[in-house]
Amino acid sequence: MNVLNEINGEKMTLLAEISNNTETAVVDCGLYKELNLLLSKLSLQNCFFDAGQFGEEYSIRSLLDSVIDEDDGVPYETPEYIKSLNSYTSDFCSYKLVSPEMESDLFLRIGAIKQHLIDIKARAAKDQINQQDISNAEQLVACYFTYRNILIRANVRLVMFLAKSHISPRMSFDELLSVGIEALPECVDRFNVLLGYRFSTFATTCIRRQMLRYVQKQQRLSLAEDIGPEVLVSVPDSPQGRFSDDPNVVLNLIQALLNQLNARERDVLENRFG
Repeated sequence: MNVLNEINGEKMTLLAEISNNTETAVVDCGLYKELNLLLSKLSLQNCFFDAGQFGEEYSIRSLLDSVIDEDDGVPYETPEYIKSLNSYTSDFCSYKLVSPEMESDLFLRIGAIKQHLIDIKARAAKDQINQQDISNAEQLVACYFTYRNILIRANVRLVMFLAKSHISPRMSFDELLSVGIEALPECVDRFNVLLGYRFSTFATTCIRRQMLRYVQKQQRLSLAEDIGPEVLVSVPDSPQGRFSDDPNVVLNLIQALLNQLNARERDVLENRFG
């Protein structure tokens, strides 16, 4: 009888352990889903942070205890050329600038946030996360977007300046401004503050490249529209000097003619006409 009681007792203990493990698995599954949802809101690919140099200063506790507000920054005096533009573009100048020190701190915070989220994700892969990790991750993601927004707003005027230099009869300021602002989040995400130079240096190159691509694309579309079906061109190597009114044929012919130019001549024409 005692042996049977011991066996039954062991069975009950085993069933209790299985039940507890099942409940834990359900909780953990919920935590994983919540964590994955949080991490899906941002990219962790570009993480620039030196934990050995800045680890203690930018710990999770330090980041969450010293959150920077979106209104922090340096006031900006609106230049005359912006005052003459649309009212909504003038409103952009209400966004404050950031000092070099504040800019560096913000990017280090973004790098630290990404590193902490990567660490939490790694612990999740080993079944080592808890509700506190989820709470930390939620607050860190919120801080990331706050800091990214501060940097984006502080650099809208840089986009305005670059857009102004590319205005043409067929390219409005608003179009170029939109293209430049759309490029800013990626610029913030890809900037490596550890290299030691200012964000505006990196962003200027990226934004100008995006604007030039947009301008060239629009010029190509405009060229196709200008050619139209009513324009006839002679197609080389065609029997009996056949003519074509196909815009694609015309564009291919123009490309073939451009290929006959030297590099300098080609650059001049492409910079002028796209």
